Amino acid sequence: MQPGQAGLQDRSPKPKHVWNRIPDDVRRKVVKLALKETELSPRELAATFTDKEIFLVSKS
Repeated sequence: MQPGQAGLQDRSPKPKHVWNRIPDDVRRKVVKLALKETELSPRELAATFTDKEIFLVSKS
């Protein structure tokens, strides 16, 4: 199946939904914790946040 004329139209390369995006409210909590606990490494920060909140975040 060839898209024809429609296949030549510019399309956004961005996905409509990102499956692993952290919700904004959780992101704010992570940033707040990071600013409060500046001595923590990313791994320690992720572990601390996961322990304190009911939301799993990756160190990356």
